Amino acid sequence: MSKEKISTPVVADRLSKVRYLNAFNSVRYKKKNTKLSESIKTLTRALKKDKDYRRSWSANIAMAFNDNLAQYKKKTGKKVLSRADIYIVANNAAEYFLQSLCNEIKYPKGR
Repeated sequence: MSKEKISTPVVADRLSKVRYLNAFNSVRYKKKNTKLSESIKTLTRALKKDKDYRRSWSANIAMAFNDNLAQYKKKTGKKVLSRADIYIVANNAAEYFLQSLCNEIKYPKGR
């Protein structure tokens, strides 16, 4: 994942041009990663079947966004965010969520 810093005008320009690609549906990807594909299928089945499990994932994603929104507002001093600001917050929140999921967050001692 790129750690590229993107300026606000560039972000706003990219927003209208973004196309989503589901890599897990790629034929080439499935052939190379059948174990991963099966794991993802298991996860998605569980998310569809168990409403409490789904709610826990949803809550964690929402809190990642909420936490990053508060941090961004504090860091920038902004009270009202533009679409480009929200795009930045959403990307930061997504990365934070994945770091949490993968146990990559380093907490200070005593926590």
